[in-house]
Amino acid sequence: MTNVLGVAVLFAAALVAWRNVRLGRGDTKAAWRIAAVTFAAGVATWALVASHVPTIREIYLLDMGLSWAAFQAGLAGLLYLAVEPFVRRYWPDALISWMRVVGGRFRDPLAASHVLVGVSAGLVFPLLNVVRVWAMKDLIDEPGIVVSLSGARFLFGILLSGLGGSATVAVGVILVLALLRRVVRPWVADAIWVVVLSGVPLLVFWKDPAMSSAAAVLQAVLVGATTVWLLRRFGLLALVASAIAVGRLQTAPLAVASWYAAYSLTTPLLIATVAAWSLYVILTSRPGRVSRSAADPLV
Repeated sequence: MTNVLGVAVLFAAALVAWRNVRLGRGDTKAAWRIAAVTFAAGVATWALVASHVPTIREIYLLDMGLSWAAFQAGLAGLLYLAVEPFVRRYWPDALISWMRVVGGRFRDPLAASHVLVGVSAGLVFPLLNVVRVWAMKDLIDEPGIVVSLSGARFLFGILLSGLGGSATVAVGVILVLALLRRVVRPWVADAIWVVVLSGVPLLVFWKDPAMSSAAAVLQAVLVGATTVWLLRRFGLLALVASAIAVGRLQTAPLAVASWYAAYSLTTPLLIATVAAWSLYVILTSRPGRVSRSAADPLV
């Protein structure tokens, strides 16, 4: 079910992106930047995580690594070309801080505040998962990627692996919501999104009592509602920051009193560093810089 939905979204995004580019509506410059960052993260992940051997087989490994990185980059750029014109027209506030970051304004206080909110919201989703496991008394939860404990290169490779995927998921979410808002009222579109998202555990994991339980459905409802709230209140940048934080925290084992404590604590420390930097930018900004300026591409 999930694979079919993913392929359908991919084909729909390809058709919409082709139409937008043909009509001159897509922001190709930003799409290329997003694709380039995603491709670089994919290649870096392959270089750090793959088991390299000094034989001719390394060429095949390189081919697979470049192919997967190129696919991720193309998908991210394709989704952005599909969603950006619709959001710019029907939901322009969701792109303001995102466009500032894409334009290189990393010290912008508005963008920093949205990153801080997204990272903070991203901490809530793993906590909801812990509460669900506790409520179900399920001793077996989704395991972390323990390969990140094998060394620094594996750890940073796993951290980079989710950057492109998290941004793609966030852009896909706003694409679905933007298309729904063209058909129905905004609050109806948000409600449909929450209902569909809460029904995914029942459809995909209907044989698993833990994942199809009332606690799992309630968790999915809260996640969907939080996603909609982030988009409506702060925009795409906050959702991307939240998705990256969630992906990194849910895939890394966390243990303080163990031999791998240094590797285990690296991920939350990096997230805390991003949050602290965002807070520093906000507190040291000059009054009036948070408002829109003439340089904003959406004005």
